[in-house]
Amino acid sequence: MGGLEESAMDGKSGNIRNLAYEKLIRELSRENTNRVIENSNPEHARVVISEILNRAINEVNIVTDRFDERFYRELEPRLLLFFEEGKKMRILTYSAERNSLLLRLKRLYPNQIEIRTIPDSIKEKLFIHDERNEKEGSYINFIIDDTSGVRYEVFENIGEDATLALVNFGDQEFHDILKRVFEDVWKEAGGTPQ
Repeated sequence: MGGLEESAMDGKSGNIRNLAYEKLIRELSRENTNRVIENSNPEHARVVISEILNRAINEVNIVTDRFDERFYRELEPRLLLFFEEGKKMRILTYSAERNSLLLRLKRLYPNQIEIRTIPDSIKEKLFIHDERNEKEGSYINFIIDDTSGVRYEVFENIGEDATLALVNFGDQEFHDILKRVFEDVWKEAGGTPQ
């Protein structure tokens, strides 16, 4: 990958790369730039998700394996601010497991966060097969705001604590496709919100 996407975060050079990446993400977001950039390491993923939370007007939608507590714990101050701003979050998870952070957020903001588990009967619709091996692949995971911000995970795992994802703040068509996918699965997941 190289450049801003390097995952080595040693000393001052790592901090400079993180600051440069944050600056790039804020700039692309502010300009609603239709430019796809890769996003792979956890620190960069947090930068992108924080920006998506910032730019949301009313709501953020997430499709995820699980709301990874280890990952989201470092975003907790930003999540609390998101909810304090009166914004809402809808989360679809592949796993019915709920961690302590997610349960606490639900308790603190019961009218602002909804969680549904994706039923087994529709999980296959969200599985992307690896072109090289039909038995391999991963379930789609993404986060979108209610404007045009998208972070879409392409593959489940590309290394230790790394997931290849694409980020775009200006492709309204792609955003709207993911929004329709989310709404369709949300309806099919139906039932009583958790």
